[in-house]
Amino acid sequence: VMTSANISGEPLIHCNDDALTHMAGICDAILWHDRKIVRSIDDSVLLSMQMSETEEYILPIRRARGFVPSTLKLPTAVATPGLCVGGELKNTVALVRDNEVILSHHIGDLTHTKSYQYFQTVIEDLCRLHDIKPQWIAHDLHPVYMSSQYARTLAARWDVRLLGVQHHHAHAAAVLAEHKITEPALALVCDGVGMGEDDTSWGGELILSNVADFYRMGHLKPLMLPGGDSAARDTRRCGLAWLSQLPGIDLDQSEIVKRVVTDDASRMMLVNMLKHNVNLHPSSSAGRYFDAAASILGVCDFNHFEAQAPMALEKLARCNDRGLPSASLYSIKHGMLDLTPLLGALILEDVDAVYGADLFHQQLARGLAEMAIIQAMQSKIDVVALSGGVFCNSLLTQRVTELLRRANLQVYIHQQVPATDGGLAYGQAAVASARIGGPVTCV
Repeated sequence: VMTSANISGEPLIHCNDDALTHMAGICDAILWHDRKIVRSIDDSVLLSMQMSETEEYILPIRRARGFVPSTLKLPTAVATPGLCVGGELKNTVALVRDNEVILSHHIGDLTHTKSYQYFQTVIEDLCRLHDIKPQWIAHDLHPVYMSSQYARTLAARWDVRLLGVQHHHAHAAAVLAEHKITEPALALVCDGVGMGEDDTSWGGELILSNVADFYRMGHLKPLMLPGGDSAARDTRRCGLAWLSQLPGIDLDQSEIVKRVVTDDASRMMLVNMLKHNVNLHPSSSAGRYFDAAASILGVCDFNHFEAQAPMALEKLARCNDRGLPSASLYSIKHGMLDLTPLLGALILEDVDAVYGADLFHQQLARGLAEMAIIQAMQSKIDVVALSGGVFCNSLLTQRVTELLRRANLQVYIHQQVPATDGGLAYGQAAVASARIGGPVTCV
């Protein structure tokens, strides 16, 4: 097996001496070259998404080698150049000049020290390579993201303007800008986590958006996650948070709770956190609902890598050959999608993991689509954009798209930049460009 030279979670090793030092004992041989590598760029990853028998989309998962440093267009032009620093996970950065975006290759997760250092190097290199001196910097609203913190450092150093862009608005703006849509549109944005305007974690959102602004129209019912971000790895916490929404459930004695958390000490700790409202963090994340379903169905109790549980659920769902119910196992009230009836169906004794995974996909797709259709009818908008890492799930995307199209709505998905946080910098560029001002251009 031949693969890139990097430790998991760290940037590519591109210097021969570093490879000898850091890869010793990990690999049997190193293939190198006698020319210095100036810029190390990861492989690009594309997903073939079959929407129907005759319709196929190629969705970028990682936009890197072969695509960068080519420019992307924006629907608006900006008078002064700027820098967009993206998010914290699957980071990319972008330079903006006129109505063009120079989106970097995949940098990685900035929680790793070496990736954060590489992130700073890429910014310096891009500015030097393209001879651009940013006059403004766009960043995510989350105050503790490493990218946001560095944006504040650079803004002070360069004495330039800072623009905060809400995470899910950036996702929506990215897909709208890709398709040159400047008029208001609805966007379903589903991912793992992003800080909302109310300082809680969002991730299952219906927003009314254009490239400059947005309004939250609907969302998934928040889960009260014990320990907050730790639930993104420990899916049992998501499972218990969802189970706690069942009317009349006794968390101390419930057999399903005991199946989800088999260790007595861990179960007691988590149940007490839920019962006494200790260190609980509300999250409307669709990703955490996938984790919860995977835990409850016994598919995955820990994400050893990002989206492990959701990917396992999608694989299982495609194996189901049992018919699915025609009834809706959810409710929508005041713009909030409540999946509690679905949970009641998933914990029935005759529901196995394969059927349960397919049922979960079916009902989530129907609930998201109905939430959008209701708002589309009320607002008289016929455009719905899909973004966020959850829509890398081709089964969910295909089902949501089909339902929206049946309601005569136009559906747009990513084709140039990732639906994941790898596309945030481009979305920030679209938002910042529209807010700073400039003529709308036809590109």
